[in-house]
Amino acid sequence: MKPVLGACARAAAAGVVVAVGFEPEIEGESGDRPFELPIGQRELIQDVAAASSNTVVVAMSGGGFNTAGWLDRVPVLVEAWYPGQEGGRALADVLFGVANPSGRLPITFDKRWEDNPSHDSYHPQAGTNRDLFMKMNGNTGKFGF
Repeated sequence: MKPVLGACARAAAAGVVVAVGFEPEIEGESGDRPFELPIGQRELIQDVAAASSNTVVVAMSGGGFNTAGWLDRVPVLVEAWYPGQEGGRALADVLFGVANPSGRLPITFDKRWEDNPSHDSYHPQAGTNRDLFMKMNGNTGKFGF
């Protein structure tokens, strides 16, 4: 076995951290983003999880995203949100057992976009990066802004 392949195999057995998430151009205060992870990230998680049963996925996001197809293949998913300048150090403390992430989430995460209550009434507004609820209580119409 080549030395690099052997090192990769040993690393996979010990554990792998896969960091995924959204760039500022995709997610921010000015509009909504897709429910899917950026291109290639879902496949990366699936491939790494197939190679190592000790895969930890760390997500940098401001909300839920599609975990279907891989969540049941990884033992740990850490939602890091956007942790700021000391986020890497804090994340390392959590991953290595120095700190206990004992907080409680005030929200729930949909595994699939179809699980979201707004799935059937959430449509992108043509020509913008802003999505609006187009149907409210059976009526169609736009918000007044």
